[in-house]
Amino acid sequence: MEDWLTLRALHEHGTTAKAAIVLRISQSAVSKRIDRFSELLGVPLVERRGRRVVLTLEAERLLLEAEPLWQQLQEVLRPRSQLRKIRVAASESLLISWLPERLRVAGACELHAHRGIGVMDRVRSGQVELAICADAGPEQGLESRELAEESMVLVGGPGGDLWGIEPQSLTAQALEPRLQRSYAHLRVVHTLESYAALVQMSKAGFGPALVPEGVAVALQAPFQSVPDLKRRIVGVARRSSWRLEAVSGWWDRLSS
Repeated sequence: MEDWLTLRALHEHGTTAKAAIVLRISQSAVSKRIDRFSELLGVPLVERRGRRVVLTLEAERLLLEAEPLWQQLQEVLRPRSQLRKIRVAASESLLISWLPERLRVAGACELHAHRGIGVMDRVRSGQVELAICADAGPEQGLESRELAEESMVLVGGPGGDLWGIEPQSLTAQALEPRLQRSYAHLRVVHTLESYAALVQMSKAGFGPALVPEGVAVALQAPFQSVPDLKRRIVGVARRSSWRLEAVSGWWDRLSS
């Protein structure tokens, strides 16, 4: 375990000196642990470039593959009392609209706001137990549960090119097949990374924008409904997290 933590510290802090300070050991002890770990795995984990010590490709790959497992182990070993306050990451567009009122009912949590893509990264890495976001389809090793459906609406006047959320967003990924199949007239020409920014651009006369109804209502923007165009809002967690009473109980309160 200490060898793994030493490699992780070296990766995070960049030098053996900084890793030694964080771990409260000597630089030579850092080097010895890395050498021992390298010998155990049968691959070189560091290499010298001048005076610098850098991680090898094998070490980078090991850290990438093992990090979710490490976060899961920390979750399992965390004192039971700490599990009562779960870590939740939510999409920013939900937090600026209707989700806060639901959160009041669910009870205390350690809350983080992210764009949709960042939300999923937090779950995959084990940094949070639960994400609340738009559903973009199944994720390997993760399980989603539906919270609500939210209508998509058009804000702004009918003239001008259509604005929409960035194509990498979870909502865009979920809606794109339906837009191409049934809403050919809604062709997004300009994109931004923020629904709030889309509303403000539309208000300023740059053209109509396709946004969630909750965002339009929260920002007091007049809108037109788009029949049957909705995004599905879900909670996403690792299957092991859903089995925790703290997580499942909190979700039950949120979704009731």
